[in-house]
Amino acid sequence: GDQIVVVCFGASTGEQLWTQPLGSSYLDNQNQGPGPRATPTYGRGKLFCLGPSGELACLNANDGEISWRTNVYKASSVTDPSDEDLYWGLSGSPLVVDDLVICLPGGGNNNSIAAFDKHSGKLIWTVGSDHRSYASPITATLDGRRQIVCYTGESLLGLDPARGSILWRFAFQNQHKCTCATPLVIDDQIFISTAYGAGSALVQLELRNGKFDVQQKWAQKRFQTLFATSVIVDGYAYGCHGDTSVCTLRCLEIATGQLKWIARPPGRCTLIAAEGHIIALSEDGVLRLVAANSTQYIEKGRLDGLLTYKAWATPALSQGRLYARDQQDLVCVDLRE
Repeated sequence: GDQIVVVCFGASTGEQLWTQPLGSSYLDNQNQGPGPRATPTYGRGKLFCLGPSGELACLNANDGEISWRTNVYKASSVTDPSDEDLYWGLSGSPLVVDDLVICLPGGGNNNSIAAFDKHSGKLIWTVGSDHRSYASPITATLDGRRQIVCYTGESLLGLDPARGSILWRFAFQNQHKCTCATPLVIDDQIFISTAYGAGSALVQLELRNGKFDVQQKWAQKRFQTLFATSVIVDGYAYGCHGDTSVCTLRCLEIATGQLKWIARPPGRCTLIAAEGHIIALSEDGVLRLVAANSTQYIEKGRLDGLLTYKAWATPALSQGRLYARDQQDLVCVDLRE
């Protein structure tokens, strides 16, 4: 239709409970797909929803009523880049930390990252001038200091949530400054990966005399993820390598950066980890259960025809039920049976 709509369904029944329009419909210039990109974020009875054109709204989770709404582009004085060919809409999920909601509008005038009051939607601070990102911001405690971690189109950043100041920076970008996969934190280390020739890297953070020292442990180009964030199981990263051509599932040792294996199936996919397994949803709608095995690819089960092309959204697993969607349908698979 002509609207982006937030929809709530009963988790066990699929019954539609409420809907709330968020903004006008959206389609990128490359026609990759209509509609929203970012997963809503839940916190204390509220849903924080971000649309591809910058619409940010706080909804009551029980009935969908809007508590407040704003546009992150307008609020942070960033020009909406929707007319650009290499732009696919705001895609990173909002991060709720303390009383703030963090988004990445991607402005070049100290307004690349923006924080809004979660109770009112008022702009609190902006920081950074990095190119925009499609990755979601996260929180992490690194060497004892809690902070926001953002992977922009140019670099990995650590931010002080209260002040909105940059604590440290690690430059790592691809030729298009197009970063999509969310950083993964392992103790005081952070694993990042991006496509279009850049590859992946592991960085070590250490607080020395009040300042963070950032060291690259390794970097390599045989593990490049596009929009699907990898998963880490028992010290090994499993992820979808590739961008515009053939995609493969790959396993990489986090400690060394050594590639352990490559598998042609399941092709371009999103994936989550559960109970020693990888649940991979291919873009053609095939669901696979893969062993989290660092020595070889072992497919333990598959479900053909669950969805249709393009199934690009990452599945969600809750209480034994797997929820997956393509551009038309939402399905629930009971994995307890």
